[in-house]
Amino acid sequence: MRLIEIIEKLENHSIENELRDFEVKGISCNSKSVSYGFIFVAIKGTHIDADKFIPEAIAKGAGAVIIQDGAHESVKISEYYNQAVFIKVADTRRALAVLAAEFWAHPSLRLHVVGITGTNGKTTTAFLIRNIFQA
Repeated sequence: MRLIEIIEKLENHSIENELRDFEVKGISCNSKSVSYGFIFVAIKGTHIDADKFIPEAIAKGAGAVIIQDGAHESVKISEYYNQAVFIKVADTRRALAVLAAEFWAHPSLRLHVVGITGTNGKTTTAFLIRNIFQA
């Protein structure tokens, strides 16, 4: 899937530098798992912002970086404009969910989920339901 196809699903995004389209190989919010052709989503945290890991993600081959509007004070992103596409969004957590669903062809649409709550009998009920579904 191409970058342009994926980012068109993002709400209210802006491209901070020149858009260079490429074949997206994966999406990650962990700079350690980024490799060539990935989109890195820099999620703003309560204690540590992933903006600090943008240089590492780009060095590992990230072709695009999703940043949150009002964040990225810890890294001067303009220094990396020639190495990756920067896309600004209002909420990076929401953007990660949207991008992942699009990239992996909305796997949740094919899932059947059953929730079991209560004080007693959850294990037995789960076992019975599993066997009914497998029959």
